[in-house]
Amino acid sequence: MSLTTGADYLERLKDGRKVWLGGATVADVTSHEGLKPAAREIAALYDLQHESPTRELLTAEHRGEHCSRAYLAPGSAAELVARREGFEVWARASLGMLGRSPDYMATCLTAFAANQTFFSAGENKGFAENLARYHEDARRRDLCLSHTFAGPRTDKSKTVSGQGGSVATALRIVGETDSGPIVRGMRSLATLAPLADELLVFGAGRPLAAGEEDYSISFAVPLDTPGLQLLCREPFTRNGRVDHPLASRFDEMDCVAIFEDLVVPWERVFVYRDLELDRNFKVATHFNEHVGQQVLARRAVKIQLALATASAVVESTGLAKADEPRRRLGEIVTGLDVTEACLRAAEADAFTTDWGMCVPATKPVLAGLRVSKDVYASAVETLRDLSASGLFMTPTSADLEGPLADVISQYYRGATMDGKERTRVYRLAWDLVGEAFGSRQLLFEKYFLGDPARSYAAAWDQCDKNQLGNILADALGGRE
Repeated sequence: MSLTTGADYLERLKDGRKVWLGGATVADVTSHEGLKPAAREIAALYDLQHESPTRELLTAEHRGEHCSRAYLAPGSAAELVARREGFEVWARASLGMLGRSPDYMATCLTAFAANQTFFSAGENKGFAENLARYHEDARRRDLCLSHTFAGPRTDKSKTVSGQGGSVATALRIVGETDSGPIVRGMRSLATLAPLADELLVFGAGRPLAAGEEDYSISFAVPLDTPGLQLLCREPFTRNGRVDHPLASRFDEMDCVAIFEDLVVPWERVFVYRDLELDRNFKVATHFNEHVGQQVLARRAVKIQLALATASAVVESTGLAKADEPRRRLGEIVTGLDVTEACLRAAEADAFTTDWGMCVPATKPVLAGLRVSKDVYASAVETLRDLSASGLFMTPTSADLEGPLADVISQYYRGATMDGKERTRVYRLAWDLVGEAFGSRQLLFEKYFLGDPARSYAAAWDQCDKNQLGNILADALGGRE
């Protein structure tokens, strides 16, 4: 029961899940034009686990079975590096565009399940055992998971229980049965949920106050569970591999998960009415460090794609040796170097926890996460500036194959490429710069791990102020 194939994955999605898109329910997410392309790309990732040489990088033997490295807790620096090499395989295969490829949540769940000491605190021991069993089951079944860590934001000035006013909107416990607790409410940013096997709900999204115990529940349920429905945003999928080389393949859907008196089986509950566990699970499990390694490996590939596209645009204009384009490209290279350096430093300075898990070093991971999102945004801006108005004048694939094909080849040629090649380069640039797909990618990288302003503020809060004071004192009171 290990190592899913692409066909297995696609077949599992045909389970009658309640997915709303464009005002109607989706009968089959694997055939809907707005969802099918990403489903096929994820299926292709799973197939890489069965092919050489990628099988050796993506999988490892565990308890007599081969399974995804993302589902294995690294016990050494070598295993940490091996896990990252697996991340890079899938990142390159998806050009860094799938922020929720299955290895992301597999890594997340593995980090949670490994720290049984934390989750067993107080009266939560039985639920902690549920978490360990669930992780083992997800590993053996090689599940594709989605998650919702965020709640509603109807009024950011109020607590979780105050969202929605007199009619609460945040996910909460509204009752209990012999089978399990009953939950009602909504959770946001369930990226990839329509194309996942199961949905993991963890934490309230914001710190809970005393009296908000009903909002403290973590669990996992299959996507076809009665009482669960997904409301999707508008698809950004566009048809045509030439006209939309990225948007035609990688639009991983974002949606809101709505729970209407859903009964969560007790064996699938991981945290229950525990404010302390709800508040501190990310720090206690080194969530940011573990998923940060996956994110940095993926973002490096994504930045490389923007750099490669920008470089091709500059080549097409004949300005490859001009100072200003070289400077702009060099800025992207520098940001990429910093991103990769943070990733390698995190692995080089990794530490081992009391529960035997090797963890990437905190400071370089967090620094890399803060910097790399800005590097990607800057790379896209550079690509836009270097492409300039050329983006507005790009023919379509129909034009390339139509009566004007020879005219296009003549008049759209660049300094170093023919009209067809130049057109394809600029279509790729437009996907990253001008399409809704590209705009969504920018927003996703900036916000999916939280408010970047708070992240930078936290970096300052954690800075050694005493050291700074000593440096200042040395500067002001130095020798005459």
